[in-house]
Amino acid sequence: MAMDDYYEALRVLLSQRNALERNPSVAAKLDEEEIRNLLLIGLNAHFEGAAGGEVFNGAGKTDILIRVDDRNIFIGECKVWSGPRTMDSALDQLFRYLVWRDTKAAILLFIRSKNVSAVIDKAIQKVREHPIISAAKLIHRQTLIIMSSRCTRPAIPNVKSI
Repeated sequence: MAMDDYYEALRVLLSQRNALERNPSVAAKLDEEEIRNLLLIGLNAHFEGAAGGEVFNGAGKTDILIRVDDRNIFIGECKVWSGPRTMDSALDQLFRYLVWRDTKAAILLFIRSKNVSAVIDKAIQKVREHPIISAAKLIHRQTLIIMSSRCTRPAIPNVKSI
């Protein structure tokens, strides 16, 4: 995956997240799949129809996959936070969907709790404790770059804040 494409997908998703946070009554009524479908609208507008939901990759179907010129540029797994085990299952699921070429992926965590900071802290801790993850670097509170022991090359050669 080209880093610029991956970061561009994250930028689109962060912009959509901000819009949903400004209109909480819209997202409050939606389940995980419906929020994912909203995100796919923005991603498809930006990436010209290249984003799909429930797309086969690796050993299952990933929630969001953007594929350009037969290359995966973004893989995302959506989860509604229901406690620290949410991250365990999300990470296990996401790692099953990755193939050797997929060195970057994202968990899109939908938090409905009023104490968002506490949830983020718990999620970050669970990421750092996961047995497959060999390194984690916090870019800012909403972006945690991780390295898997399954990666044969650095996933993030030049980490930059987005």
